[in-house]
Amino acid sequence: MGPVVALATVNGRAYYALTKELKKRGLSFIEVVPGNEVPAEAEVIISTDAEKNLLPSDKPIVTFRGSAEEAVDEAIQAALKSGGFDEIVIGVDPGKRYGIAVVGDGKLIKSLSLYDPDSVVEEVKRVLARFRARRALVRVGDGAPTYRDAVLDKLFILGVSVELVSEVRTTSHRRSRRDEEAAWRIAAKKGRRVR
Repeated sequence: MGPVVALATVNGRAYYALTKELKKRGLSFIEVVPGNEVPAEAEVIISTDAEKNLLPSDKPIVTFRGSAEEAVDEAIQAALKSGGFDEIVIGVDPGKRYGIAVVGDGKLIKSLSLYDPDSVVEEVKRVLARFRARRALVRVGDGAPTYRDAVLDKLFILGVSVELVSEVRTTSHRRSRRDEEAAWRIAAKKGRRVR
């Protein structure tokens, strides 16, 4: 589980996008009307530019600028007491649809599905730019050799540390988010260093 987020906005578009993203990631959040007191258990606040001045300044405030994914990523980073993670691991389940899971210090931060190796590499770059960590590692499942090799070649160019992980017991039998769940299991398994 991640930080408890105070969602402080009356802007309908921002509220809808942010609640959808927070629920998708399974993060706890508290709804707050800007200008009202923010509960003590909230570790970080997400608000809009127009409403942030109505909030207390004793907690980190993240401004929603149109991308709920980016705002939630920033909120997770802002809530870290140490300023960053010890380790970020990005799990990749290769296939026609690449499952991606981002794990910070053993906790799932986010998961998603992408459809080509270029998009996977762009997401890896985005994660490494958004989240501070002492160590970063990408773990790629060893199945689907054509898809695996396509993403490995691009990750090697990026220069990030990469491990190849056995996909034994990583596939879920649920259909809806199968690739993302497999990526999460891949991120959690030790692999063989390939770069």
